[in-house]
Amino acid sequence: MAEPEFQLLDPLPGTRVRLRFSGLFQGRPVVWEATLLAAAEWVTPQTPGGRRFIEVGPESAPGRRPVTVGLHLAEIDRPTVIKSLLMVRQYRLLREGRKEFG
Repeated sequence: MAEPEFQLLDPLPGTRVRLRFSGLFQGRPVVWEATLLAAAEWVTPQTPGGRRFIEVGPESAPGRRPVTVGLHLAEIDRPTVIKSLLMVRQYRLLREGRKEFG
């Protein structure tokens, strides 16, 4: 299986990794401006058991939409980037706002 196409904007591995990739949002083509966060970037003493999340923001420009994914991992590596990208692309019920899971 071929690796999905994406534009990596930060070096790997890291605790905060930005990338761009194409997909669909509510049936329309979109360029996702994604930020993947390792636990060190979003789990705080006030939220020690914070739940993983996907947060879809408002359109930043025509056809562009930010999405942030918070994961319980020490760092973000290439396999995590690919799994996260596929998760966003395949999640058919994504809506603007924050969705916690796990």
